[in-house]
Amino acid sequence: MSADSSFDPENRELYTALVRAPDGYRFGHAVATTYSLDFETALAIPISIVFRDAENRDEMLRSPLALLQSVERMADRIAVYCDRGRIKEAHPNAARLMALYEKTIVEVAAPGGGAFHPKLWCIRFEPEKKTDPVRMRVAILSRNLTNDRCWDLALALDGAVHDEENENNRALTKLLRALPRLANPATRPAPPKFLPSMISDLERTWWEGLPAGATKVSFAVNGLDGDGWALPRGEKLAVLSPFVSAPALKRLSDGYGSRDNLRLVSRAEELDCIGPETRELFTISTLDERATEYEAEGVDGPSSADLEGLHAKAYLVERGSRLQIHLGSANATTAAMIPTKRGKTQNVEVMATLDGPKTRMGTIDDVLFSEAFQRLLATY
Repeated sequence: MSADSSFDPENRELYTALVRAPDGYRFGHAVATTYSLDFETALAIPISIVFRDAENRDEMLRSPLALLQSVERMADRIAVYCDRGRIKEAHPNAARLMALYEKTIVEVAAPGGGAFHPKLWCIRFEPEKKTDPVRMRVAILSRNLTNDRCWDLALALDGAVHDEENENNRALTKLLRALPRLANPATRPAPPKFLPSMISDLERTWWEGLPAGATKVSFAVNGLDGDGWALPRGEKLAVLSPFVSAPALKRLSDGYGSRDNLRLVSRAEELDCIGPETRELFTISTLDERATEYEAEGVDGPSSADLEGLHAKAYLVERGSRLQIHLGSANATTAAMIPTKRGKTQNVEVMATLDGPKTRMGTIDDVLFSEAFQRLLATY
């Protein structure tokens, strides 16, 4: 994300760029979380690392065995956690590669009974010079580890590990600590050996060069306990969410008065299921009529006709002289946002918040409803 094109649809990045090491560094270890996963897309990550680090890529291409061995070694340095039952079947021709990579993938369940829904990458890069610090990268995404073509968002932050602890990272370290115990106790694998040291490094990472003009960044996780993410009140609010529910929208709109202060971008078929009294609270737009994607409950997989449209999740709040951009995995739904009687949400979600003065970040109209983005919208 950049200050002048945070939500510009032309501001694109490849998924594999998330694991690209900075100059003077090499890939160390990574922990990822996703709601759904397909093996072919997941394999793109270790393969991209192997080819980037390979001294002779042509030789590796000529030797399938060398590629298999390299991917197997790389698999020991990556752990991927996904919602139970959300792994797509692999293509038969890729069975050997899948077997090598399968041990890195762990199915988990949300303790609140909903979906395990966070999309997160936490990556450690080792310095080539011993005098340089270890570097970390955190990516908060709305995209799953699948091959869909929906419009998604990602925030990637880089920083160095220092001696002092960064309290703003506690939500992320809490999530990483919780991951191993969310697996089925009967089949639970041992936690990755590198996980404790990665958590320790993340606790002491200070982020550099915040995007979008922000001066602060913080993180929150829903669904593990009662200490989760709650959207603060402001004077204006814009919601970007493919899936919505009436209770969540009513909760979000509370205290904003006129619908002129509340804008919502969602999928038309989701909005059709919301009562008119709730829809009238917002000024509503849709991205396009094809905005469907198989993450919706009860749908097993995508078809050729439903792979384009909205899948990004973001909440922009104007509060006095400041703007906050909240982005991550949480839809504006009951399961993602509203705590149950036990004080935690049904879904496990992860969110990042960028905060800064409007003189640096701009307003909601500047940041989200730019000319480029407006061209994709239609009035609901």
